[in-house]
Amino acid sequence: MSILNLFYFSYWLSQPAVLYGTAKWIWVGVLLGFTVFGLISKIIQIIRPNSFARDAWRRFGNLFLSLGLVGLIWFFFRQEQVMFLAWRFWLIPWVMIFIWWLFKNVKYVVVRLPKIKAEQQAKELKNKYLPK
Repeated sequence: MSILNLFYFSYWLSQPAVLYGTAKWIWVGVLLGFTVFGLISKIIQIIRPNSFARDAWRRFGNLFLSLGLVGLIWFFFRQEQVMFLAWRFWLIPWVMIFIWWLFKNVKYVVVRLPKIKAEQQAKELKNKYLPK
């Protein structure tokens, strides 16, 4: 395969060949890894008592579980050579959604979560001196 194929419209809308050997198991491993990490994140979300960390685990669990399952379904269609649903084109929106969703989750954890914690601490400090 030539890297120049990526620039042709017909490459993205053609029926891909069935994968065999190492390439197939790499795809299955990565997609199952996403799914397992999503399930583990969901379990950690249930166990964690801290609401801030719990929300972050929930977000990452949703991301990896959803994209892992959608990726496995797409890969199944590819291996079964289902017309239209197996095209390489579907990999582009899948990757774009993954990058956008990951960016939003990281932004939430790095930027927004510390602000929420600071507001919560300030509110607790203020409520400590208010009459009950």
